[in-house]
Amino acid sequence: HQEQLENATIENYTYILDTLKEHIGKRPLHEITTPEIEDLLQKLRRKKYSDSYIRSCRGMLTQIYNRALAYQLVTYNPASLAVRMKSQTPQQKKESFTASECSRLIADIPQDRMGWTIRVMISTGLRPQEMMGLEPRHITEDGAYIMVEQAMKRIKGVAEIGGTKNASSYRIVPVPEIIRPAAIALRNT
Repeated sequence: HQEQLENATIENYTYILDTLKEHIGKRPLHEITTPEIEDLLQKLRRKKYSDSYIRSCRGMLTQIYNRALAYQLVTYNPASLAVRMKSQTPQQKKESFTASECSRLIADIPQDRMGWTIRVMISTGLRPQEMMGLEPRHITEDGAYIMVEQAMKRIKGVAEIGGTKNASSYRIVPVPEIIRPAAIALRNT
């Protein structure tokens, strides 16, 4: 189903598959046991891979085995039986700006391209990648709306403009009236 995937997703999957091949080798799927998968995940942790990457490796193994089960190539899914590893790093509470901090920030940043960009991002919630993918045609003449149709992505270290993060990311975003001059300025630069 490669034709349905974005290049960045394919690159990420390839990296995970390379990691799995390095640790599992060319052994048949039916020979790999749940304890071996758990050992692999522990080994990745000792090598300082991130928690999310380790979860992605387990997830890919689970998907591979689910497909093998569907084709009756294996009798069970050892990856789905592997113990889920708890996050090694303590979860920190996410802090956001208060309304007064946002107002002060918006008032204090310069009236230039960078300042207009920050104002629009703070006020609309656009992702940085979406903001970098904006073209003048995506901002209405009166600055009231922004059409999110594309985003900047990094493919093998090279910046490219492509689709948004997912299908629900295609959207029309209203711009608060007080921020519309910044949106208009961005449209006209």
